[in-house]
Amino acid sequence: MKAIVRSLVFGLGLMTVNFSPFQLDWGNPESNGITCSLVANVWARPALNVKKFGAKGDGVRNDSAAIAAAFAAARSGDVISFPAGVYICNDVNVVNKSKLTLKGQGNSTVIRNGIANGATRLLTFSTVNGLTVQDLSFDNRSIGAYGGVRFYDTEDVLIDRTRFFDSAPLPLGSTDRYSYVFGNGTRPHKKIRITNNVIDNLQLEVDFGQGVTIQKNTLNRSVRTGAIGLFTIDDGVVLENYLIDANTIVDPVGAAIAVNIDPSDNNDVSIRNIRITNNTISFNRIPTEAIHIGPGNSSTFATGNVYEG
Repeated sequence: MKAIVRSLVFGLGLMTVNFSPFQLDWGNPESNGITCSLVANVWARPALNVKKFGAKGDGVRNDSAAIAAAFAAARSGDVISFPAGVYICNDVNVVNKSKLTLKGQGNSTVIRNGIANGATRLLTFSTVNGLTVQDLSFDNRSIGAYGGVRFYDTEDVLIDRTRFFDSAPLPLGSTDRYSYVFGNGTRPHKKIRITNNVIDNLQLEVDFGQGVTIQKNTLNRSVRTGAIGLFTIDDGVVLENYLIDANTIVDPVGAAIAVNIDPSDNNDVSIRNIRITNNTISFNRIPTEAIHIGPGNSSTFATGNVYEG
C-alpha cells in the first residue's frame, strides 16, 4: 500500500510637517499613493525563530519539542524560520492552522530524521489551509519505510525550492520511502503546488487531489512504486485536474510516473483530467516503466473504475 504590525515609525528630524485634509477612496487601494502592501507591512509580525523556542540545530539533540512549540505559537499569517543548522525532528503534528510559511536557508537548513531504520514521519500537517514551504532541506536519514512529510485534508499548499534526500540510504526494501506524501483523509486536497524541488532516493506522492500542479522538479533514484505517484488507496475516491509537467526523473526504481488504482481491488474510483506533459525520463541502468496508468496488479478483479480525460 502506498501508503506546510510592526509599528510604522516616522523618523522626524528638525523639519516642519504640514498636514492637509485629504480623503481616501476606500474602494481604490491605490488612492492617494497609499497601497495595500504598505498597510500589510505595517501589521506584519516578526518571524518565529525556532531557536527562540529551544531548538539547537546541532544535528545531535532532538529538536522535535521546540519545533512543535513554534508551530503551537503560530497564528495565521506567521512565518516560522529555521536558521542554518541541522534539526533532529520526528512526529511533529500541526493541526488546524492557516496561512503559515516555513522558511529556511536552502541547503544550509536541514530537518533530519532521528530514528534509523524506522518508519516515523518528520512532520504531519492536518486540516491546514494555506501553507508555504520554501528554502528548506529535509533528510530522511536511514529511513526504513515511509517517513517523510505528510499531509491530510489540506488546501492551498505551495512547496517550492526545497531538497529532500536520504543522506545514509539503507538497502532497498519492499516498501515506499517518502519525501512529501498527500494521503487520503476525510476530504480532497485542493490547490496543491509542488515546484522547483530536488528529491533524491525518495518518492513523491499526491493522492486524493483536486487541482494539483507538480512542475519543474528533479527526482533521482526514487524508491519505490513511482517517482511521482498518484494512488487511489480507498474505494470511491476521485483524483482530478492534475498537471505533471516539465519534471526530470532519473533512474526510478519503479515507474517514473504512476497513476494507479492501488490497492488493485479498489472499486468505484474516478481518475479525471490528468495532464502529463514535457517531462524528461532517463534510464542509465535497466529501465523500469516510464509511465504506468491502471491497476498495480492487472490480475485483481475490481469494478466501477473510470478514467476520463
